[in-house]
Amino acid sequence: MIKLENENRKKVFCLILQGYSPAEIPEELGISKKAVERFKYDILEILTLEINVTNNRFR
Repeated sequence: MIKLENENRKKVFCLILQGYSPAEIPEELGISKKAVERFKYDILEILTLEINVTNNRFR
């Protein structure tokens, strides 16, 4: 399972939560747009897995 261990991945996640646009995040962090898209995909996967685990606990 992918985790938010990578510092840039954590920063991307925080900036998304703060409402930064996809164009602003690479500028803010000094990373490529492709890296941001990859991190966003990883974050979505993490959240989806966590939601599924939580839902299974309450069945």
